[in-house]
Amino acid sequence: MTARIPVEEGVARIVFVGSEAVGAQASEMLAPLTIERLPADTAAAGVREGNVTLLLIELTGDPDMLRESLAALREEASRRPLPVLALVARDDPDRVVEAFEGGVADVGGLPLVKGELVARLRLMLRRAGTAGHLRARVRIARLRAMTDPVTKLYNRVYFDAEVARAIAGARQHGRPLTLLMVDIDSLKPINDSFGHAAGDRVLAGVAAQLIVSLRSNDIVARFGGDEIAVAMPDTDVEIAAHVARRLCAEIAELPIVSVNVTVSIGVAGLTDADADAAALLARADSALYAGKRAGRNRVEIAA
Repeated sequence: MTARIPVEEGVARIVFVGSEAVGAQASEMLAPLTIERLPADTAAAGVREGNVTLLLIELTGDPDMLRESLAALREEASRRPLPVLALVARDDPDRVVEAFEGGVADVGGLPLVKGELVARLRLMLRRAGTAGHLRARVRIARLRAMTDPVTKLYNRVYFDAEVARAIAGARQHGRPLTLLMVDIDSLKPINDSFGHAAGDRVLAGVAAQLIVSLRSNDIVARFGGDEIAVAMPDTDVEIAAHVARRLCAEIAELPIVSVNVTVSIGVAGLTDADADAAALLARADSALYAGKRAGRNRVEIAA
């Protein structure tokens, strides 16, 4: 039976950096997979342009050029997971050490031996698959840690950190930033009359409308209870208030439960007097409750 790496193992693109002769030999051994050969001086750019699953690099020839090539490839690989198999002369142990110090995942011998090459690539792909699974689990855990389970919006911890960064950026570049505090009117009576599941549907429905209506760079988070906070970078108070009034009208039309759902919104623009994010939040919150006292389903702008 011919030893090979089957396509179904998930190899999307294998790139070889090295001599034409070794590249041709690797291509023959790994058929029917296609091995793409890139020159050493353009390898990093070629890797950057496409979805490379695995990289083979021949470490023979001019040591200085090889070091530069390996350093460039290592820098590119550091930006995303990229298994690298170095091919080194079997009688050159110093080059083996140099390869591992350069950050490669494994080292194979030259001249190539088909069974060894296939076995090493199989092992690297299995390791890459396991690492990818672990990275996916970490991403999911991070996402859960920074999102609210009911609304799927960011949570208060994430929002506080992002707003602090947004404020620092706004001050550094002299750009406006405005904060909205959105409060769902009469959520408690909805919970009391229809149950907490209905209240959760209201929260989720309002959150979904905010995501649809706001920009992708606006930071939207469940601030706590029935409050949702929105940070709007590069937006002055006048424009933010206009957006807030539109949000009030859109949310009042939502068919979530069999009662009219409305929101009140407090608007506060960043000023020099705001010592930190907490001061800006406090002004937006004060404006919100001033609006609720004035009749609800309205927008109030902080002084």
